[in-house]
Amino acid sequence: PKPVTPNPTEGLVKLYAFLVENFEKKTISGIMTGDLGSHTLGDNFRKQDDVEEIYKRSGKYPALVGVDFLFASGPNAKSSWNMEYTTKAIDIAKGVWKAGGIPNFTWHWKDPLDKDDAFYTPGASNGTTTNFNFADAFVAGTTEWNTESAAYKGIINDVDFIADFFLDLQKDGVAGIFRP
Repeated sequence: PKPVTPNPTEGLVKLYAFLVENFEKKTISGIMTGDLGSHTLGDNFRKQDDVEEIYKRSGKYPALVGVDFLFASGPNAKSSWNMEYTTKAIDIAKGVWKAGGIPNFTWHWKDPLDKDDAFYTPGASNGTTTNFNFADAFVAGTTEWNTESAAYKGIINDVDFIADFFLDLQKDGVAGIFRP
């Protein structure tokens, strides 16, 4: 099997081949990182607190390390703390790939209209939720995009913004798994 992506990068071909080769044969052990506050840019990803903890408990480093674009979008995305978090996540992902591991990217997407810095479920945002409704991006009563709607434009802008991170990673030869 080959990736369906036209003109796949060498990294994508390598990652896909690994996943296909190990499908239903092996389990890939991994971790989702949490707080990146102690990570210093350029540090070995293995020094990240959650990765270190797995090593302390098991004697092995995880083959898959997850990072989140949680703070890359939303109304506070341009704050220095949020931008630093995203930069650290990218740095960790590059380190994981360089060491032969698999970076996994999650995107806990916030309101594409940048009105609410909250999630879609009450328990995830200190009880607050976003009022964004993705259905507002469609022509009423259909599944056709309303390309003139603010909701559609916000969705496309956010997706394009996140895609730029992947294009930069691609330039560095990094491939990974994306779980929006």
